[in-house]
Amino acid sequence: MAPALVDPQIATLMAKIADLKAQIATILAKQNSGIPNGFKFNNNLKFGQNLIDVKYLQMILNSDPDTKLKSVGLGSSGRESTYFGKITVQAVIKFQNKYAIKNSDGKPLVIAAGLVGPITREKLNNLLNK
Repeated sequence: MAPALVDPQIATLMAKIADLKAQIATILAKQNSGIPNGFKFNNNLKFGQNLIDVKYLQMILNSDPDTKLKSVGLGSSGRESTYFGKITVQAVIKFQNKYAIKNSDGKPLVIAAGLVGPITREKLNNLLNK
């Protein structure tokens, strides 16, 4: 093989390996997270609710350092709850900002309330399916 072809092929293979490693990490994190296989966010979530969906939401938020609820105590990784409180609202806002979630008309999402509506649910479900 000509040396000029080797470097691009190696770079392509290295990129594929990195992508596969990321996919494996996501699969392992999901398996270890406690979120049931096939789970989907089908309902809007908001402040004050007490649902198992909120616990799964918190698990996803805690899996990313940028959206983590807390480092220690109730709400931290492994100590998620079913209650959608102020800390969950703040983490949802971080999530929405991180992924630049917008309304279906392309306008910026009003995120002050930290509501998990259809567009945020779609992003969460996409993350679950990776």
